[in-house]
Amino acid sequence: MTSPKNAKHSVSVPLTLRAAVLLAARVFPNRAVEEQAAWRRVVDLADAHFLATGQMHLWDGWSVLALTDQVRITRMLRQRPAVLAHHSVFVAETAAVLDSGEAVEFAPADGKEQVLGALGFGSS
Repeated sequence: MTSPKNAKHSVSVPLTLRAAVLLAARVFPNRAVEEQAAWRRVVDLADAHFLATGQMHLWDGWSVLALTDQVRITRMLRQRPAVLAHHSVFVAETAAVLDSGEAVEFAPADGKEQVLGALGFGSS
């Protein structure tokens, strides 16, 4: 198990974060303001974190989610370091991924605890 102190040193932390953000973009609504939604994809980190907590029994949408998306989420959860279940660690590690300078599928957004993705990000 990875502790919060050395979570940034775990290879699975950034990969799991990236998967959680991509999955949130796919299964939750676009959080962009209505007039920007056609050209901007915004993901709340709260949505991505929710997926990383594994509390699917609290989500009414789980039972109607496509089986392929359910499988993707459960696969991400099998690889998820337990430390990412903590919201503050999830947000801090997401910031570290963005600050790393590595190419990722998302970028910081204007809103607090939100990220931007390219068009098609999260589409079926």
